[in-house]
Amino acid sequence: MKKLLLAWVALVSIGISANTQAAQGEYWELSTTMEMVGMPFVMPAQKSKVCIPKGGEKEPKYMQGKNSHCKMTKLKQFGNKVTWKGSCVNDGQTMHMTGESTHGPDHYHGTTHMSGTSKGRKLEIITSYSSKRIGGSCETVDLP
Repeated sequence: MKKLLLAWVALVSIGISANTQAAQGEYWELSTTMEMVGMPFVMPAQKSKVCIPKGGEKEPKYMQGKNSHCKMTKLKQFGNKVTWKGSCVNDGQTMHMTGESTHGPDHYHGTTHMSGTSKGRKLEIITSYSSKRIGGSCETVDLP
């Protein structure tokens, strides 16, 4: 169960800035926490400095890597709020997700809820994140 949790954590958080074609971007500081429903603890917050294409902070695709097994669907934007649905398929296991983020000029925060089954056991993961623009020019790449 712990290995599966770590695999899903990697799917969601590994590739925040991993992509394939160069584009102008800017640096953001991202703080992420994950909780697996039913586990007696919350994983410690992970902080990272990521390069996101200018304006890309409202695109959920930048929260996953180019080798991700996840597909985002039903992306909607209402003012400063973005919502989405999607699914991830890895090693024959499917996780369904919903997410929501709220954006300001120099920050954003949100949550993603993933649920599914693994080896016959129900699995739920809640990821919360917050980010702030720290500036500086960087090269990033767009996802295919």
